[in-house]
Amino acid sequence: MLKAAEKADLVIGSRLIDGGCIVGRSFWRDYLSIVTNSVIRLLTCKDIFDWTSGLRVYRRALWEDVMPNVHCDKWDFQFESLYKTVKQGYRVREVPITFYERADGESKFSLREGLVFLGSFLRIVFKLK
Repeated sequence: MLKAAEKADLVIGSRLIDGGCIVGRSFWRDYLSIVTNSVIRLLTCKDIFDWTSGLRVYRRALWEDVMPNVHCDKWDFQFESLYKTVKQGYRVREVPITFYERADGESKFSLREGLVFLGSFLRIVFKLK
């Protein structure tokens, strides 16, 4: 990822591009992730496959420019920070990773969290308050 950052402002470790994969997660979680990312890609018209990956490398200049304008404080932060990065014309690259499901503990994702994300998505894309 650091090598890719030589030619990009933001590098995403992507589970959803050729060479990337997800290991040990349920079919439902994989399906939800793929559908969510596909819908985001379709609605934003941006050729980014893994909008919700948290494995990223940011250039400092991008971080200092974009992050003061990012207001989400849960995992929707991933979408908002990437969306604002793209809208401001920064260079984004994805590199394939293998994502392994957590060995201990449980996901905090729930229907409520999904609805929070949907609300954040609509607010950010349509510039709602």
